[in-house]
Amino acid sequence: MTRFNYLIIIITLTAFVFSACAEKEAQPVLPELPEGLEIEDLVVGDGETAGESDFITVHYKGMLSNGDVFEDSRDIGQPATFQLGVGMLIDGWDIGLQGMKVGGQRRLVLQPELAYGEQGAGDVIPPNEELTFEIELLEVRKMPVSWEYDEADVQTMESGLMYVVMEEGSGDKPESGDRIRVNYSGYLEDGEMFDSSFIREDSFEFNVGTGAVIQGWDQGLLDMRPGEKRKLIIPASLAYGERGIGNVIPPNATLYFDVELVEVVE
Repeated sequence: MTRFNYLIIIITLTAFVFSACAEKEAQPVLPELPEGLEIEDLVVGDGETAGESDFITVHYKGMLSNGDVFEDSRDIGQPATFQLGVGMLIDGWDIGLQGMKVGGQRRLVLQPELAYGEQGAGDVIPPNEELTFEIELLEVRKMPVSWEYDEADVQTMESGLMYVVMEEGSGDKPESGDRIRVNYSGYLEDGEMFDSSFIREDSFEFNVGTGAVIQGWDQGLLDMRPGEKRKLIIPASLAYGERGIGNVIPPNATLYFDVELVEVVE
């Protein structure tokens, strides 16, 4: 486990250069700041603006009140990615990074109540410690939005699988056993997203028609052409049935998948 992963677990429990004659760039819009949080923009970025529920990638350096560095993502060798404003991290980060633009660098000074409070964090963060973070925003990815469709366009297969063709593809459909690559987002009936390859920016490969995935996927994807986008409406009998999956998929859940068949690999 890396030091950053350790820090994430703890937290969960609780360019553009101006010339001398250029006009001053507008400062990003900041959320209303609570007491105990100070923000200073060291560099104002010019890219996408980070907001609540966005997935952001940052480099960061964390310092104690005496100036000692307790964590530096550049020393670890990789930036950190997390979802903003949903309680995944300490309050000072959730609030303090909203309104920041890609390419920007921001300093956050957090009082203990917006960081690790009276408990601190193991041997890393002392109790009641003021923390300073210097953060560079590298990337913002927006939360996928479920594809809208017209009920009149819904088609139903004999098995009970329903689908809507959102965008036509071309070429040959895959055959059972072919390896295919797809992008997808999965939603419950209330619209809550439970998984998405678009967020991870990592498409999914598997051998279609072999039982490697739920029946609704096997049936629906064998009927698609490369480049095609479909919304699959999968009844529980073709998904996870009466059991569901832990706290992720309830029993007897109809699932909605936005699926893109990227290519037939082989």
